[in-house]
Amino acid sequence: MNGKNYTGHKPKLLATPRLRRYVTEVLAEELKRTSNALIIPLGRRVSAALWMLIGEGLRILDRCLLEFPHQGQMDIG
Repeated sequence: MNGKNYTGHKPKLLATPRLRRYVTEVLAEELKRTSNALIIPLGRRVSAALWMLIGEGLRILDRCLLEFPHQGQMDIG
């Protein structure tokens, strides 16, 4: 976005019709085709998108590491 990497914040991933459609049409189909893949969402926005897909019936919960800590969230002190 505007020459920078998209972070999922502006515009909001699930609140933007075009991006939400990408999640429901493209991402969901990709996750169906990769049925043996472990899914590690890096960030709250991606986790929210996966929860939405799970709520819509996509059977991926057993291979998702939801709420997995990533940069800026892990306390290794």
